[in-house]
Amino acid sequence: MAKCQADFDKLSKQVCAEAKVFTMTYGSNKDEFIDWEILGDQEYHYDTVFRPPNSANIKNSIDFF
Repeated sequence: MAKCQADFDKLSKQVCAEAKVFTMTYGSNKDEFIDWEILGDQEYHYDTVFRPPNSANIKNSIDFF
Protein backbone atom coordinates (compact mmCIF):
# COMPACT_ATOMS: atom_id res chain seq x y z
CA MET A 1 0.00 0.00 0.00
CA ALA A 2 2.80 2.39 0.85
CA LYS A 3 4.40 1.85 -2.58
CA CYS A 4 1.11 2.77 -4.33
CA GLN A 5 0.85 5.94 -2.28
CA ALA A 6 4.50 6.85 -2.94
CA ASP A 7 4.08 6.22 -6.69
CA PHE A 8 0.99 8.43 -6.77
CA ASP A 9 2.81 11.14 -4.83
CA LYS A 10 5.60 11.13 -7.45
CA LEU A 11 3.18 12.08 -10.23
CA SER A 12 3.21 15.65 -11.48
CA LYS A 13 0.81 18.13 -9.90
CA GLN A 14 -1.05 18.35 -13.23
CA VAL A 15 -1.56 14.58 -13.43
CA CYS A 16 -2.67 14.42 -9.77
CA ALA A 17 -5.11 17.28 -10.34
CA GLU A 18 -6.69 15.44 -13.28
CA ALA A 19 -6.71 11.97 -11.69
CA LYS A 20 -10.12 10.34 -11.34
CA VAL A 21 -9.07 6.99 -9.80
CA PHE A 22 -6.39 5.83 -7.38
CA THR A 23 -5.74 2.08 -7.44
CA MET A 24 -4.24 0.75 -4.22
CA THR A 25 -2.99 -2.82 -3.97
CA TYR A 26 -2.98 -4.51 -0.59
CA GLY A 27 -1.50 -7.91 -1.36
CA SER A 28 0.65 -9.84 -3.79
CA ASN A 29 -2.28 -11.21 -5.80
CA LYS A 30 -3.30 -9.13 -8.83
CA ASP A 31 -6.92 -9.28 -7.62
CA GLU A 32 -6.08 -7.67 -4.27
CA PHE A 33 -6.72 -4.01 -4.96
CA ILE A 34 -9.13 -1.20 -4.22
CA ASP A 35 -10.05 1.48 -6.74
CA TRP A 36 -10.67 4.80 -4.99
CA GLU A 37 -12.72 7.27 -6.99
CA ILE A 38 -11.27 10.76 -6.72
CA LEU A 39 -13.96 13.42 -6.61
CA GLY A 40 -13.55 17.10 -7.36
CA ASP A 41 -13.96 19.79 -4.73
CA GLN A 42 -17.66 20.21 -5.51
CA GLU A 43 -18.47 16.57 -6.32
CA TYR A 44 -20.32 14.34 -3.86
CA HIS A 45 -21.92 10.89 -3.75
CA TYR A 46 -25.55 11.14 -2.75
CA ASP A 47 -26.53 7.55 -3.54
CA THR A 48 -24.59 6.04 -0.64
CA VAL A 49 -26.74 4.65 2.16
CA PHE A 50 -25.20 5.33 5.56
CA ARG A 51 -26.23 3.07 8.39
CA PRO A 52 -24.74 4.00 11.76
CA PRO A 53 -23.50 1.07 13.85
CA ASN A 54 -25.78 -0.27 16.52
CA SER A 55 -24.60 -0.33 20.11
CA ALA A 56 -23.62 -4.00 19.82
CA ASN A 57 -20.92 -3.08 17.29
CA ILE A 58 -19.40 -0.21 19.29
CA LYS A 59 -16.52 -0.91 21.65
CA ASN A 60 -16.94 1.09 24.85
CA SER A 61 -13.26 1.54 25.54
CA ILE A 62 -10.09 1.50 23.49
CA ASP A 63 -6.91 0.05 24.93
CA PHE A 64 -4.09 2.17 23.49
CA PHE A 65 -1.38 0.22 25.34
